[in-house]
Order: sequence, then structure tokens, then C-alpha cells
Amino acid sequence: MDSGFFERPILNSPYAYPARHWELDAQGQPTGRIIEARRTAQFITPVPRPKKHKRSAGQERLVFDEGAGVSTAKQEYDPTPIINELRHRVDQWRGISNPSAWGVTPETARLLQHWRHHEFTGVRPFFCQIEAVETVIWLTEVAPNERQGKGFLEHLANANNDANPELMRLALKLATGAGKTTVMAMLIAWQTVNAVRRPQSRRFTRGFLVVTPGITIKDRLRVLYPNDPDSYYANRELVPGDMLDDVNRAKIVITNYHGFKRREQVDLSKGGRALLQGRVGASLDTMETEGQMLQRVMPGLMGLKSIVVLNDEAHHCYREKPPDEDVDDDLKGDERKEAERNNEAARLWISGLEAVNRKLGVARVIDLSATPFFLRGSGYAEGTLFPWTMSDFSLMDAIECGIVKLPRVPVAENVPGDDMPMFRNLWENIRKDMPKKGHQELADMACNRITAAITAAFASERPIKAVPDSYNPVGSTSHVRFNTSRPHRWETDPARCHVNWVVLDSDWEAEFCRVAESHPRVKAYVKNHNLGLEVPYRYGSEMRRYLPDFIVLVDDGHGADDLLHLVVEIKGYRREDAKEKKATMDTYWVPAVNNLRTLGRWAFAELTEIYQIEADFKAKAASAFDEMVARAGGTPPALSA
Repeated sequence: MDSGFFERPILNSPYAYPARHWELDAQGQPTGRIIEARRTAQFITPVPRPKKHKRSAGQERLVFDEGAGVSTAKQEYDPTPIINELRHRVDQWRGISNPSAWGVTPETARLLQHWRHHEFTGVRPFFCQIEAVETVIWLTEVAPNERQGKGFLEHLANANNDANPELMRLALKLATGAGKTTVMAMLIAWQTVNAVRRPQSRRFTRGFLVVTPGITIKDRLRVLYPNDPDSYYANRELVPGDMLDDVNRAKIVITNYHGFKRREQVDLSKGGRALLQGRVGASLDTMETEGQMLQRVMPGLMGLKSIVVLNDEAHHCYREKPPDEDVDDDLKGDERKEAERNNEAARLWISGLEAVNRKLGVARVIDLSATPFFLRGSGYAEGTLFPWTMSDFSLMDAIECGIVKLPRVPVAENVPGDDMPMFRNLWENIRKDMPKKGHQELADMACNRITAAITAAFASERPIKAVPDSYNPVGSTSHVRFNTSRPHRWETDPARCHVNWVVLDSDWEAEFCRVAESHPRVKAYVKNHNLGLEVPYRYGSEMRRYLPDFIVLVDDGHGADDLLHLVVEIKGYRREDAKEKKATMDTYWVPAVNNLRTLGRWAFAELTEIYQIEADFKAKAASAFDEMVARAGGTPPALSA
């Protein structure tokens, strides 16, 4: 293997057209030869069927496989995606020197000139970011008005009719590290400025739903809010100064796809539900309607008629296809369970978007992912490209442009007699020591805990940032109102609790209420029942929601104007998921809320032994804040000199 690539991998500027690339052999290894041309996109992708296809009776459709080896009578695959054709057409369009001949609005032309030629004082957009946005702009504003463009639009329509018949999706493939968040900000700016200045146009909107697979990504995307202190539009100069007021009119909701899961509206015990169903003689439907779910997830967008959806890490979102008997996809054991989990998550995500489309209308779904490939068990050949992918900037492209570092793997180990370093094929060396079942969950759990440890270690250098709900950032007991049929309740002291009843989950909670109401340092408390306090956390590879038991307002010696909000969890037997909940609260939630410095001081405590509850509670109330400060490695404003 030639070492030239590994010693000098960078061939192009990240801000210019990638005109050179390293040649790869059939196994994907560098040959050492530099090709004086851009790397072509080479993927296997399902071939969309046309919406209307006439065929005489008994006529069989010919299957062209082009050597891919995955096509069947039901699904044809093509190793030459349309990406290269569209890339060439966008290159030609980009080369037009006269902006008035670009076929776009003056506002779009202004933004394109800004992104391409502005003298940025800080971070400048990469070529790959501008190209991704140019692709969307060309397909939206230019393609409908030219003969050549209509072929690309027909391909998109057919691809979506096959796989996403209720949605119009367009995928942009960008390597990890290439800056998908910047691309999102540019797309939002382009759409919003045009929508504000051209309110009658149906091509543009100022409403955006950004959907993510997890809380970490959601936190990273807060820079898409125009009013965020680190907003990309102003801080990264993505928008000319005179257009910033227009961008401020964007309505943006960022949510995890888990929010699309419809929830119970009425808290009923199993016996209470059976009793009510017996009275009415029919099953009792207490689940949210689609409209209620959307009102909860995206209240700020409900007045708009058409929005744009931005799917981050969009390879998690697809509608699985009925199985093809010609495809060998015999999954077993953990692989089958993983495929079922993937499909369930994908089904929830895409069903949520379809609900948005039915209620509000979705102009377009723009998918952003480094890996927009079908997963095994999806009904499509594993690893094939989403056919609505229209732009590609691969990991090799990013390496050759110096955007991401060259990945390194062990090639030697100073252990005599070993031909292969153990950590080169880690799984092969540890699998015999792993349990036969559940190894994926254990691995995911280990990764979560390693991540939490790293986060805690760097808390003082990289503080955790909270992202409050833009439209409902603060909850209050004044809004708690509910009905319950559960018989076990504690009538609260109105001097200590705003809610007149605590619905008890155990006798322990009744004892806690007694202690809290008699404790001299407790100023107020409330059970987290219909209060809306939820903490997302990860258990293995599964995203869950944690509802803490109580919130207690404690005088811990800082005065009546600076009380401590103590989130309390009451536990008997401490299962493994309880450890993940505590780790999430200690490492992420509490530091993030305290870093806001607008919602008072917060801490988290667990009470695990009921006979020690009073003494344990006193100790926790006194020391929780000091422990929190020690973990965060800093001093809060109240204690600053």
C-alpha cells in the first residue's frame, strides 16, 4: 500500500472546489495515485419506479442489475446515482457570472453572493456547505423553470412516491464534521428572508421543524434559534446585516422524534380503567389525538399552513418496505431485535412527519446525514443509498479537503509473537468473554457512562448548556389541574404545597410528605404529577423519559431569596436504570439548569431507605448544593467574592 495518502492526505482547500482526489482500488484502499478531477459519487441506490407505468398484460419488467448483485424482480438497484448528473448541472449554474441570469429571487442571489464572496471575520462556510445549499436552491427555484431540471424533479417525485408517498423528501449527504448545522442555518435563512419579503410565494416559509434523534444533538442545534446568544446567523455572519431582522421572524421548533409518540391524557390505574370501560360498554380511548400531540410538540408552528422539516441524522427516518422474498435478510437473535428497534424508531419518526403534513402541510423534508443508507431489516438492501439523496460530500472528500482528520487504527503492537494488534479487531478479542445475550445493551451502556465521565471531567472548561422550550420554558404549579381515580392520596398542607393532593405511588411517598411538611427547612414541595417535568435519558441504546418524584424548596442557609430547588427521587430497590437516571441528573440536567443562572439553584437527591428518610433528608438538604458545586468545579454567583 502506498504511504503517500497517509503522509499527505490533504489535496484541496476546504473553501474551494475539490478538483483533485486520491485514487482508491477495488477494496477502497489508496493506490497512491492522484487524479486531477473531482471524486464521483459511487453508491448503490434503489431505482424509483415511475408514478404511471403502462405494461401489456403478462409482460414482465426487465431487471437491470449492472453488476450490483442486489436487484430483484420487485426492486431494481442502480450503482450510478443521479447525484453526479445533478452535481454537474449545479457546477454549470454556479459558473454563470451574471446574478440576474441565475434564475433565482434577488434575495437568494444576495445570499449566494454573500456566502461565496463575503470577507468573513471568523468562521467561513466550507465549499461543501455552500454546495449542499446550492443544490436545494437550484432544485427549488431553478429546476421547475427549465427542461433539464424537470428530469431531476421527476426523479425526486418517483423516489418519494415509492418510499415516502405522503412526503416530499430531499437528502443531503455530508460527512461527519463537515458542518450540517451550518447548512441548516443557511437553509433557514434562505427560506425565511424570501418568505418575509415575498409573503405570497408558496416556495418559501418561515416555519421550521427540526427533528433530531437525541438530546445531545438537540442541544447542539440551539444555535439555529435567531435569539440564541451563539446564533449562527449573526455570530458566523451567515446573513447580511440588513437581513437579520427578517431572519428573526423565523419560527423554529427543535424536537426529538420521541415527542411524536402519543401520550395518555388521563392517569388511570388498571382497575380504574376497567371500571370505567365497564360502565360505558366500550374501550376507553384516553390517548392524545394527532392534533393534541402536535400542539404539545410544536405549538409555535400550529398557525402556519406550510413548513419545512429539517431531519438531522435522517438515516433513522424511513418507512420500512414489505419484505422481499428474493432478499436474503434472515435476521436472528440480537440482530433481529436491533432491526426491530430501528424499524420501530423509524416508524415513529416518519409517522410523526406524516401527521404534521396532514395537519399543517409540509412543503419539503430536507434530510441531512453522513450515512443516508437503508438499515438491515428495512425491506431494502442493507447499505443502499436513500434514492432521494441529491448531494454528496463523503468522508474521503472531507479528509482530502482537510475538514476532518485522517482516522487512525492500530497497525502494530509491541507484544512479541502477535501478528495482529488486539485492538485492531477489538470485538474478535472480547466476544468470547461477553454474555451470549444483551451484549449490545452492555456496550451501549458502557459508552454512555464513558461519555458521562468525560463530560463531568470537562464540566469547568465546557459547561453543559440547557435548551429551554422556546414556547414553554418554565413550568409552574399554578397550571396543575387533573382528575384521578386512584384511591391512595395525601391531602397536603396548603402552607407547604400549592396542589391540594399528592397521588401516591407507594407508602414511602406518604412518609416523605409527612417528613417534608414537618421539616423546618422545607418551604414548599410538590409531587411531579401532571407538572410536566420530564428528563430524557438514555438506557443502553434506548431513549427514555424520566419523571422525578418530588421537587422540594429548601432553605439551605443562603437566605429566603436564594432557596435550593431539590429534585428528589424515592427508591427502594435500586435497579440499573435508576443509576442511569441519577447519572443523567448529576452530569447533565442539574449542571445545565444551574448554568442558565435564571431559574435559581437546583440539586438532585435520592432517598433509598425509608427508615432513614428523615435523617437522610436533612443531610441531603444541607449538603446537596455543596456537592453540586464540587462536581461542577466552579463557584456560583451567590458564593462569589
